[in-house]
Amino acid sequence: MNSMNKGLYFLLVLLLTTAASVYCQDWAEYSNGLEPPEMLSGQTELEFADINQDGNMDILSIGDYGSPYNTTDQHGIMVWFGDGNGNWSIAMTGDFGYGGLAVGDVNNDGFLDVGYGMAHNYSSNDFGDQLIEVALGDGTGLGWTPYDDGLATAGENLGMFGTDFADIDADGLLDIVSISFGSFNGLHVYRNNNDGTWSHAFGFLGGQSNLFVEFGDINRDGYPDIASCNSNQGIYINDKFGYFEPLIGGGITPPGYLGYEDIALGDIDNDGADEVGIVAPNWKMEVWKLNSNGTTWTDLSYNLRDPVDVAMIDIADINADGDLDVIGYGRGHIYIYAGDGGFTWTLLDTIVAPPTGIAKGFRAGADVDHNGFGDILILNNENINPGTVNNLHFYREISVPAALTIVPEFPHGNEKLHGGAASWVEWKSAVPAGGGTMVDIEFSSTGPAGPYTVLAAALPNVGKYQLNWPDNINSTECHIRLTAHSLSGNISAAITEAFEIDSVDPRVYSIDMIPHNPPVVVPRGGSFSFTGVLTNNSASSRSTDVWIMLNVPGYGIYGPVMRANNVPLAPKQTLTVPNVVQNIPGIAPLGMYDYIAYCGDYPSIPLDTASFGFTVVPNLVGEDGADGWKVAGWFDEGSMEIPQSIDILRIWPNPFNSSTTFSYVVPGDLASKVRLDVFNLLGQKVESVVDELQEPGMYHTNWDAAHLSTGVYLCRLQMGDSREIKRITLVK
Repeated sequence: MNSMNKGLYFLLVLLLTTAASVYCQDWAEYSNGLEPPEMLSGQTELEFADINQDGNMDILSIGDYGSPYNTTDQHGIMVWFGDGNGNWSIAMTGDFGYGGLAVGDVNNDGFLDVGYGMAHNYSSNDFGDQLIEVALGDGTGLGWTPYDDGLATAGENLGMFGTDFADIDADGLLDIVSISFGSFNGLHVYRNNNDGTWSHAFGFLGGQSNLFVEFGDINRDGYPDIASCNSNQGIYINDKFGYFEPLIGGGITPPGYLGYEDIALGDIDNDGADEVGIVAPNWKMEVWKLNSNGTTWTDLSYNLRDPVDVAMIDIADINADGDLDVIGYGRGHIYIYAGDGGFTWTLLDTIVAPPTGIAKGFRAGADVDHNGFGDILILNNENINPGTVNNLHFYREISVPAALTIVPEFPHGNEKLHGGAASWVEWKSAVPAGGGTMVDIEFSSTGPAGPYTVLAAALPNVGKYQLNWPDNINSTECHIRLTAHSLSGNISAAITEAFEIDSVDPRVYSIDMIPHNPPVVVPRGGSFSFTGVLTNNSASSRSTDVWIMLNVPGYGIYGPVMRANNVPLAPKQTLTVPNVVQNIPGIAPLGMYDYIAYCGDYPSIPLDTASFGFTVVPNLVGEDGADGWKVAGWFDEGSMEIPQSIDILRIWPNPFNSSTTFSYVVPGDLASKVRLDVFNLLGQKVESVVDELQEPGMYHTNWDAAHLSTGVYLCRLQMGDSREIKRITLVK
């Protein structure tokens, strides 16, 4: 849009918003510097963040269909640096684009980083060659370092898009979710290993998809859940261990053929749980609350459905009254509905966007100009002769603050959080002209009177800051207090409703070793025994590696002396083995040892550990004995509990490329005829994997499917009258 048209449009918007406003708020366009780069078509995800730590909000994206260099000058990570007054300057880094983006500090170094899913992974180097990536920032918005090994390794091959960060398992590190660009790639969550690598925690291939996904605590258990635009299912509930179960039905409007048009999350009624905002398949806004039973929903939409042309939705406290509002963006209009903390919605304002006004990107709520009110950013598809193009427009709420204020937004009270977890503190602050400000965050676990301890000090006053909640605290009387410091004075505000911090560590797996006849003193060539216990604490079938290491006197860490890969566990299952034997070599060094068992991903990701000490003494009758550190009875043949019902405990990997492994048990005390067959979706058997009589016990069978085509297949395990069928996905 040329400068004359933008000027005329500014006057039109100012007149329209002044006439429409009922809360004495007005929005006007301040888009100077948002072009270049030129935009083209298609959608993108927009984020506000102070990426260069100068105290002003910036805009970030990886661009629309025109990125990189597709008849436009867009490319890579794009940062529009803001000056706090609605003026912008662009910097672009990388040779990739067209997708979604999230901002957060993934390695806890104090600099904001970015994660992104994309369709155009065209780079010839590590920066921009994967469909999902994370790049570390250096505090300037100009320097980025790839931090992405292990991402996009679960069968994603056709493009990813919307992306978000959250700490899914309360370990203090941000994890990442990304949703498919259109069809086939599904939705995937990866766990942050804190070393530049990521592990696939949850996901699936298949289904149609619109382009966006968000983390939020929908059921108020302190663990981030997922709201998505995937057609298979929109809502996925965290099982507290970073695995997600679909929440099906319950009254909420179901996704359409392409999923929801858009989603947003926010605590509308201030009870500590996020409500789900959707744009339904009929292009209307809706808000739904998950009931306390965890399965059914209450409709809070009411007159939000009045506009019939909405394509995108956001939830934010746009008018700074302490209650979240709903903002919808559709064909040529931005609708701002003020909330009251319940289910009454008042149309606060309607902003008219340039024609044709097709929504392509949207973000609302950040206070760019430091006046204490939320601002709005859109990517708008417009009629520009001879065709249509996308243009960015920023709308700033133009009230002029008379005094310094600060209002906490998150946590605001009633939330459940977890000690040590990574999280954001959010606020709004009005700053009179010319007053630079900094913010302190203080915390009390004993009520509003304190005492308060400082969590962070002298922060740029940009409305949000990422931190880790204090650990080893279990309190329902937690409060935060924020203080804004300016040259002319200070102002403090504390939340009035308490929130909860729970520091109990719900590990996915737990392992224990109980030594027999402690203290354990054993001669060279002898042995000791213990009871081994391994538990799956989650509600899903899982598998884990188990290994044992020694801390040898005069030597250090040695091992593993025992290692078992992919030990399968049914939901909530505990395996107890009462007589595990550790043999001691006849040449073992004398002295005190540490005996350490781990479960997790061998060798670098232990999820739980157990240990005890033992002492090796001389054998007075000779030094004969075992040749090595041999362990008998734990996860070797005959040591496993034999379940009494049929169960496929593991199909891994799934999805898979060429080959996968079926792990199952034959139950009972007698041999059984076992058939393991694979069928296509037409019901035609494509291969018989197992067809034989098998003794009770655990079996691991590798299946090579290199001769089959990409697609979904059904695996059927049958023993007598019992059978189980599971879906598997082959991706080449």
